Amino acid sequence: MARLKQALQLRQLSQRLAASSEVTVIQPAVVFGCLAKLQKARPLLIASLRASLGQRARRRSQHPKLRLWQSLATPDQVWRTELNTLLAAIRQTEAWQQAFTTDEQHRSAWSQKPWNYQARLNNAPELLRNLEAAFQLHHAVKLFFWHHFDAMGFVPQSWHNVLAELVKEGWVVVVSSSGLAANAEEALLRCGCLISYRQNLGLCLGAYRDFCCLLDGQRHLRDRIQTLVLCNDSTLPLGGTKPFCLQTETIHQELKSSEAKLMGLTDSVQTRAYHLQSYFLALNSALLSDSLWTDFWESLDPRGHKDDLIQRGEVGLSQWLLHHNFAVEAIYSLAAILLKSATVGQALKQLDLRQPEQINTTLMCWNALLNAGCPVIKKQLLLEPPDFLSQTIPMAEVSAYLTAADETLMQDLEHLLQSRFLRP
Repeated sequence: MARLKQALQLRQLSQRLAASSEVTVIQPAVVFGCLAKLQKARPLLIASLRASLGQRARRRSQHPKLRLWQSLATPDQVWRTELNTLLAAIRQTEAWQQAFTTDEQHRSAWSQKPWNYQARLNNAPELLRNLEAAFQLHHAVKLFFWHHFDAMGFVPQSWHNVLAELVKEGWVVVVSSSGLAANAEEALLRCGCLISYRQNLGLCLGAYRDFCCLLDGQRHLRDRIQTLVLCNDSTLPLGGTKPFCLQTETIHQELKSSEAKLMGLTDSVQTRAYHLQSYFLALNSALLSDSLWTDFWESLDPRGHKDDLIQRGEVGLSQWLLHHNFAVEAIYSLAAILLKSATVGQALKQLDLRQPEQINTTLMCWNALLNAGCPVIKKQLLLEPPDFLSQTIPMAEVSAYLTAADETLMQDLEHLLQSRFLRP
């Protein structure tokens, strides 16, 4: 019983010490691991300090190192005014570094578990509190989830402007990222966006998965969402804020139905499997609350290389919904582009493409998409165009589609070239 009591006292001291840190967030598990290592390292010293002689020495001594060992001997007798000094002394020990490394390894291993979305979401409690507060301001919630990754933490100004405008138009905007530059984070928070920090595992599909699982675990929040948009930063918005925001609002209005439905901007039949492309997906409350939607995301393993994730996540989602008789619709469908565009035939002839399954409209028919009104263009097309394209570099041709509202695009591309081609 004595050992159990001492262990409980040590854990309570760990929690007090972790809570006392005003500079950085410290996990109680790290503090407890460190204190336990220190106790095991000097059992005879600890035992002597628990004796009455040791307790008298405690009252006389102010030496930081001795005070540390005395605190380990009698964890329940540490005063509140001693916590900061004691924590500073603990952090100077080798045991602290060992405990911190062990905790990091443990967390990393657990975050790799497919089901363990909470270990990958670094600020889930704060995000949920912010969502709760934001939802209180809206009768029917329009939720826009935007996943971001950039080696330098850069957020394109064109995207920042769009996200800020969506907030003004009544959308609750969540920015998901594994790392934001300080000025980017400040700007997003200033315009009203919420930020979800997440370990970079599973690309955008992993982020979609973990966020949908988070919502499903908070059904009092999930059930207030009328429209959910899942979007990523693989595109750039053109024409300023208006075209993208107008398109998003139009989709929101079209999703006001009792029929469960998923919508995207574009679709594809590459790999002989019909699917909506995952850079923009929108669904209504009927689909969001259906158990089959949750079942898909819970079963998706976010580990694997990009092509595998696309097959299981992007292609798999549409195929899963189609097999269960859910409505799936693309605004700028492959069929419409092939049937209605006056110029797409010549472009496909130059590429020697003869089957619909060979076509990715965002890369091979981008002119036709922009002419049809699609408000975004793929970053890959501008920064790293595929070798199979026979026309000149698209970045040199896109100027014909720009307006005065695209004045930030050149700076965005300059920054993106720096981060996209940053050597490790």
